[in-house]
Amino acid sequence: MSIKAKRWSLTPKFISYTLVTIYFLGWSLKDVIIKTNLAFVDSATLSMVVSLSALITAFCVLQVKRVWRNLDRGGRGAERRTRNDARTEASTTSLTLSVLRDPNPRVLFKIVLLNICMGSALYLSTVAVDLLGPFNGAVIDVVIYPICLTLIARFLLHERASRTFFYGLAISICGFGIFYYDTFYVTDSLTLLSILAIASASFSYASVLSLIKSLLNDGLSPEMIVFCRFLLLGALALYILPQTLQPLPVGVWISLILLGMLCYTLLSTLLFYGLKGVSATIISIFVAAGPLFSAIFTWLLIPGTTYTLIQGAGLAVIVGGLLFTMLVKPFGARRREDGE
Repeated sequence: MSIKAKRWSLTPKFISYTLVTIYFLGWSLKDVIIKTNLAFVDSATLSMVVSLSALITAFCVLQVKRVWRNLDRGGRGAERRTRNDARTEASTTSLTLSVLRDPNPRVLFKIVLLNICMGSALYLSTVAVDLLGPFNGAVIDVVIYPICLTLIARFLLHERASRTFFYGLAISICGFGIFYYDTFYVTDSLTLLSILAIASASFSYASVLSLIKSLLNDGLSPEMIVFCRFLLLGALALYILPQTLQPLPVGVWISLILLGMLCYTLLSTLLFYGLKGVSATIISIFVAAGPLFSAIFTWLLIPGTTYTLIQGAGLAVIVGGLLFTMLVKPFGARRREDGE
């Protein structure tokens, strides 16, 4: 194989990594905006409104895709398409719409399980943050989440993580620990119950991501998965919000709706498109790199933000872990090339 062919073969994975990176950058920006401008909004109200907004937006996107698919684009009729293109489009359409018209029991079971795991993850993470605090919870989560995701992806998706992945993950986790070295503290709240709560939340979030990857492997479109992901939360929002509606200014409601449209729908769609080209376990690296993305936007958006030398060293180590994972070839693949 020529060098040019090898470089071209890496392009789809590079695009996938780019989409995943855009998601985590946008998600970190969302967290900074919420902390600085929407911190007074009740967490339950925020979750319900953005989930309902994401559900409605995803439904509208699906309808637009359906209409666009039925249009005669550029005057080209079905008779001008090759047989393979027509077959591919028909299979993709049937796989996407089968959830609504001709449901597959296995796919429906995964969608129901996805919503259950999503709801339990939000509840358990709220409980864990109340018990541990945001910083302690984040530090413990970044250690437990990769273990849960690797195990679930191994049994559900049959993914095998390479040694390169584990080395890169270990480097990123070390950087995470260095960054939060002065922030993490042991208190009386650090009990078996609080650790069990954060571990259960990590397991639920890992199950959500693994189920999404499984649905992508089954042929569902990312837009359909975004819609299915918020079915339960959107339905709960329609029932709960009228009863416990928090009085907020019109501008805040608009901000919450836009947050659901852009962050929970657009960014999730980009993540799922990126997830089609990479393994689910690779997301653990980006979770460990969360402080890096948050630090960038906090420094840009909050005047006077400074970081200590230890925190800067931690961010540098996180960057090293990300680059090591994305640029260094797996050791097994390197040995196979040497053997050739």
